Amino acid sequence: MIAALATLPARSEDAPPAVKVERNVVYTTAGGEKLMMDIAAPKEGGPYPAVLLLHGGAWMSGSRKDLSTSAKKGTPSLIEQIAARGYVGGSASYRLAPKHQFP
Repeated sequence: MIAALATLPARSEDAPPAVKVERNVVYTTAGGEKLMMDIAAPKEGGPYPAVLLLHGGAWMSGSRKDLSTSAKKGTPSLIEQIAARGYVGGSASYRLAPKHQFP
């Protein structure tokens, strides 16, 4: 996945933009549960194209935080790295099996 980030073109030739992060943004309610996402975006300007990230885990495990928090302190998360390239990066939660079956 990090290799894919290297192929994401920067949106401008200027210095990377400052980034703002919003966490725990409710994007919908399903089955009585609030589903949230974390969003990182350049602080200024816009509109910007967006990249929505969905964590792995075979629909049974994982968390949006896998993509919106950094494993190393002081290192930007994946959504922050995307925002620093001039995009909006979002990492969304979704309902997991086996509690939530499809269909």
